[in-house]
Amino acid sequence: MIRTEKAMPYLLNAELERTINDISDQFQKFDNETKKLPESEEVKNLEMLLKQLKTELEESSETIRETLRNEYIPELDRSPSESVGGPFYAHPHFYLTK
Repeated sequence: MIRTEKAMPYLLNAELERTINDISDQFQKFDNETKKLPESEEVKNLEMLLKQLKTELEESSETIRETLRNEYIPELDRSPSESVGGPFYAHPHFYLTK
């Protein structure tokens, strides 16, 4: 009969070895799954959607720049009396106080 005190280190080593093997197997499965990720349909769809979003943002950004450059900046460069209707602060009633 093996004494418990002497058997305990062997039991702990065996349990520790099983746990390490289990963790190793789990890491291997995780590694295999992460390698498949770039090939998944979901990732491909996400990449496509992000490229479309980037294109749309670039196009709208250029449209906004052109509008600012061609419409708003020239309007700001004019004096208040030259602009159509003038800015609100050019109205004489703006300066009246009670």
